Amino acid sequence: SVGGMFGLYFSKTVPTSYAQVTASDIEAFKKFFHLMLDNGVYLAPSAYEAGFLSIAHDDDVLDEMFKAAEKNPLYTLEIGFEILNSKLPLFNEHSLIPIVENAFEKAKQVPRDQREDFYLNLGYLSNAAGNKKISAECWNKLSLLTGNKRYYMNYAIDLLSLGEKERAGLILNELPDSILMENERTCSMSALIYKALGQYSEAH
Repeated sequence: SVGGMFGLYFSKTVPTSYAQVTASDIEAFKKFFHLMLDNGVYLAPSAYEAGFLSIAHDDDVLDEMFKAAEKNPLYTLEIGFEILNSKLPLFNEHSLIPIVENAFEKAKQVPRDQREDFYLNLGYLSNAAGNKKISAECWNKLSLLTGNKRYYMNYAIDLLSLGEKERAGLILNELPDSILMENERTCSMSALIYKALGQYSEAH
């Protein structure tokens, strides 16, 4: 920003030249622009236009703008998957860490009929970001939300990754064999947890 002028650029560093500005991620800006517009904040529609602050933009107005930028966890997830799928090349998997944290904090804002898909997608995204704590919470919430105990398998394996092998074992002991041995993946997950508990032979 310069004086009362400001610009928004989606890039790893603050651009200081025309070439760096044009290299910023325009698609990310477009999505951000529409998110803000949907929440009552009208920014300049072009990524190359400047914004202007005046005495009318007091702290309350600015606070509303900042809250609007953080408001939609579903949009946050969309950006996360675009990063994961390399559609936003200026970002990488490290960029996912604050994204999954922000989305998880705002989860209660997600409409109830969309929460299953939300937690499912956030669980996968959290795994990709290496945040097993949030990933585990997603699988647990999915199990409680849907009544589908298969999600507890993912919950248990994430708990094992977090060093909570006893809790992981307790969860497995509550699951029927039809889930533990449903396919090769669940068999492998069960074996890993029982091996960590020193009960590998019992799992077979």
